[in-house]
Amino acid sequence: MRQVNTEQLKLWLEDSKSAEGRRRLLADGGVAAAARGLLLAFVAWHEQCGAAPAAEQLLLSLRLLRNACAAGAPGAACLMRGGLQCVVPAVAADLSARLSSRAVSSPARGDERQLLLAAVQLLANFSVASEAAARAIWRECFPAVYEQLTATDDVDIQAAATLSMLSACKASPAAAAQLAAPAGAGVWRRLLAALVDTGESGADEGGGGDDGAQGAPGKVEESRAVRGGGRGANDCLGLLAKAVALQHGLLSQLMRSLEAPLAGENRAASEAAAAADAAGGRAEGYTRSWRWNGAHVAVLHLLAHEVQRAPAADAAASDAGGACNGAAAATRWPRCALRLVRAAADDVRRAQAGLGGAGGLAAAAAATHALEAAMQLMRAVAQREDGGAPLCGGADAVALMGGFEEVSEDGEQGQQQVGPEQEQQQEQEQEAQEEGEHAAVAEKKEQQQQEQAHEQQGQQQAEQEQQQQQQQEEQQKQQQEQEQEQEKAREGEAASPAAVRAAPEQEQDAEGHEQGREQGACALVDSMLGLLAALGPPINPRRPDASEHARLRGEHLRLLAPRAAALRAAAGAPAAAPYPGYRADVICVLSNALHGRPAAQRAAAAGGAAELLLSSTQLDEAAPVAREWALWGVRNLCAGGGGEEARARMAALQLQDVAAAPELERMGLQVKVDARGKLSVAPQRA
Repeated sequence: MRQVNTEQLKLWLEDSKSAEGRRRLLADGGVAAAARGLLLAFVAWHEQCGAAPAAEQLLLSLRLLRNACAAGAPGAACLMRGGLQCVVPAVAADLSARLSSRAVSSPARGDERQLLLAAVQLLANFSVASEAAARAIWRECFPAVYEQLTATDDVDIQAAATLSMLSACKASPAAAAQLAAPAGAGVWRRLLAALVDTGESGADEGGGGDDGAQGAPGKVEESRAVRGGGRGANDCLGLLAKAVALQHGLLSQLMRSLEAPLAGENRAASEAAAAADAAGGRAEGYTRSWRWNGAHVAVLHLLAHEVQRAPAADAAASDAGGACNGAAAATRWPRCALRLVRAAADDVRRAQAGLGGAGGLAAAAAATHALEAAMQLMRAVAQREDGGAPLCGGADAVALMGGFEEVSEDGEQGQQQVGPEQEQQQEQEQEAQEEGEHAAVAEKKEQQQQEQAHEQQGQQQAEQEQQQQQQQEEQQKQQQEQEQEQEKAREGEAASPAAVRAAPEQEQDAEGHEQGREQGACALVDSMLGLLAALGPPINPRRPDASEHARLRGEHLRLLAPRAAALRAAAGAPAAAPYPGYRADVICVLSNALHGRPAAQRAAAAGGAAELLLSSTQLDEAAPVAREWALWGVRNLCAGGGGEEARARMAALQLQDVAAAPELERMGLQVKVDARGKLSVAPQRA
């Protein structure tokens, strides 16, 4: 096979920059010739030890084929016929290995970086061009090649590799499931390394030191700057996290796969703690203890950012890049998000009580950062006017948070593992057709069609018999109904029995759907009420009184008595704010969850939300914005028909005492309450 010369490649490259030129190259065979010659150009570059002419020809070939992918499915099909789904990953992996072995000051590093960038961009464009190409590239690259390509601080190379993975996850739920599994943890850690500040922990990317808390402090760089480079981090990373965790509903699996592995005594201690938790040692039995780390924090912050910037429901309805795996998969993540909040809160509570076990301060700090990041995700969801519908298959994310205490995480994962196997079978059939294996597929399809035809015939016969029986029964019923109607008409009772029966059935269906929405909204409200009550009222730093605060905290917890779920949430919540602004986060989520949700308003009122929110209207210096969110929460709690109970409870409140006012005391004044509950200012008694 003769290799295309450099001058011809230059001409083709210019043509490939326009849509008309790409169509002409596909029709004339220029793209096919370049695809066949790519491997020859790469071998020549190797044999000539990176000589300039060979490097130029290889670079031109890569860029030409990269541009040809813009032709879409026809361009991808042409490249697949040339076998590029196998060649390009091998070329990219080899170039990546050579570049990583070069010294930073090496003269050849710049040329090799150009070649690697062109190869990875070709990989990304090839994956975007068609779903078949994306699946083929995924099989060749996951996980080894992707791990190699993402193990770099070069943002452009990382972004191109991430785009390739994103295209594969959109094309195949099986690819998303593999990336969320432990096999994909190495890829995620490399991608997230630019966002995670491990401080002085010294933990490497694969382990977590003795305490198993990889990147124990778990801080996330707000600037999202790449270490040493100062440039922006991978812009495709958030889209990849959204596709896998939200649109495919794999948030739980992804978070578990990012846990740092334990070994030796720590593993035994973790297993013993898990056994104690299962026996009732934890406040909640819905999840085992987590080994939080910076990767968890980074993923949660990425997801919160993606939830905030997702288009509104109307705009997302026409977006072709919606839920990747159907509405059913996209409805799983809200329940998991709430479970993460509760789990992190419980771990913080245990650390505050000195029950953290192995890991000590590092594990407590990691759990605190994880709780803060999880609360940011909850805030992003609750503050959306559409309830996060574009990310949940059109459903309200808050309404999907119910029932998480009754479903085990293992059970949820078991249900999610069925889909990828079926998807892989479909992928194999599609790829066999596109790669020219029509005969084998045709034979299989003929056999399947024959079997299906026999089955369909039998089913049709059975259905016909059933239909005949149903028709006969319906005719008999209609005759009976007509006779009954005639009798009732004679007696002046001409009501239709069919209409009377249909109404209760429709009402039951509507009630069942509404109950599901109410349970979801109430689950979030109960959780936030529990977290808020466990804190107690804000403490005045100028007049701290521990005994008085403990008494008031006990009163807050007793308010939750009508809501068992809220009591359970309070039992697993920290008694002190784990980070500045924690109270504001909790009240923000609670206040927004009450907006326009009557069932949530009634549940919150029954759980003492009126009293809890009113007590939070005094200034908390650790969370100054909490007061404003509490006022907003009172408004949402009392608004509309769902706020009747809250308004009644507030009307029944009576003034008990007046808080001390140091400013008035210095002026010799005091505030008094008369028998009617009115306030007045009077001189202090001697």
